[in-house]
Amino acid sequence: MKNKYGYARVILIGIIIIACATTNPANYRKPTPTLIICGQTTDSSLEEHLISLINQKRQQNHLAEWKINPNLMLAARNHSNDMVCNNYYSNNNQTGAGWHEMMIEAGYLVSYGAETTIAGEKDPQKILISLMNNKDASGYSLVLDPIPVEVGVGYANLTGTKYTDYWTIFAAKPSPFQ
Repeated sequence: MKNKYGYARVILIGIIIIACATTNPANYRKPTPTLIICGQTTDSSLEEHLISLINQKRQQNHLAEWKINPNLMLAARNHSNDMVCNNYYSNNNQTGAGWHEMMIEAGYLVSYGAETTIAGEKDPQKILISLMNNKDASGYSLVLDPIPVEVGVGYANLTGTKYTDYWTIFAAKPSPFQ
């Protein structure tokens, strides 16, 4: 006779197996990362400033600072560049890939991750204020999420596109198979 505890164990085991299967290094093909370029401008000092502001906010809330990860930076920059080069705004890329696939494509094996995108604003301080003022949005929960330990931020700008300024923030905890 099955009871609610038996079902809970089965569900929990299924989740663990799925999580392990998606991060198994035997199934992982290390990509050759490339940066998308179309004439846009980027600014690593703006990216670093936003990371610094986010880390200050995390410290104020008794959370660990995020460490910059070069693969997450590549993934975030590529997504921002893709949005600006193709004049669209979305959490997914043009092929429908979400944050998980974009991180893997950039060479980052993820066990936990989250992302947010921002468009139409260049100033990192205004971006952080906007993220923190909208408590129902994914950006607020991303900034104060205690699980991610690494971050990548991408900024791209191209005059003539719908929003001109495009940002991506990827926060993650690496897979133990990294």
